[in-house]
Amino acid sequence: MCTVGDSAFALTSVLHGGMAMRRFWKPACFIFFAILTSGAYSEVSTSVSLRDSNVPLVPVDVNTALKYVDYGQIMVGTQLSVVIDSNVAEHWSGRLLIEEDYNDFGVLYARGPYDEFANGYVGSILPDAGLYAGVFPASPYWDEEDKYVQGFDFYGDDPPEVNVGDWFIIDYNSTAIGDCNMVFYWQQDYEPFDYGLIHHIEFEHVPTRDFNTDWQVNFQDFSVLSGYWHDTNCVDTNDCGGADLDISGAVDANDLYLFADYWLEKTK
Repeated sequence: MCTVGDSAFALTSVLHGGMAMRRFWKPACFIFFAILTSGAYSEVSTSVSLRDSNVPLVPVDVNTALKYVDYGQIMVGTQLSVVIDSNVAEHWSGRLLIEEDYNDFGVLYARGPYDEFANGYVGSILPDAGLYAGVFPASPYWDEEDKYVQGFDFYGDDPPEVNVGDWFIIDYNSTAIGDCNMVFYWQQDYEPFDYGLIHHIEFEHVPTRDFNTDWQVNFQDFSVLSGYWHDTNCVDTNDCGGADLDISGAVDANDLYLFADYWLEKTK
């Protein structure tokens, strides 16, 4: 199930300047304030990588008119990180959500520890976001259709504390076969409350080839597949340990072809 836990994406986005309200703990008081950003556009970009890598994944399709970035197929069990960065040192706020229709296919995690009276998930705040930046759980009923959504709110600090660079990091796990669609928004947290879509982030989750869950498709996984070779009773044996990749009921040449397509791919 796609849930928010305690523990990111490669696309370029443009955020409208505007007002933003934030709440943080500073010495001796809560601070509620609004910041007017410049009329120019703030350029906020993001990258998606394997969790243990800093090499961004390359999207298979980017459509700026329809506002989506498609990363194509990833294996179930793949762990990714989404980094939000900016080339402009000014205040910004936004949110990353998974919509209700996709709740069964992936999990978003922020990095703890969590302090609701200070910066929230401090492990998800990177130094260039500033001392008083914050990451907090998003309201579960936030969108205009009152659908159940899950994700996080992001609040950058203000000049001169905020810097150009990497601001926030969120982790993502693919948990089930199917499509998962994240949405990335800018937001305005004062009356009249406002927000706008920056873009969708799309993944297609396919069956894992990492049968022994050691984070890479290798000879150990090939050994599992070969152990079920020409088995025709996969329906009664839990899809032959996952080796029946096309769910045909048998492990055959087509499964070998599907397996080889991910040879030496990492999932973390």
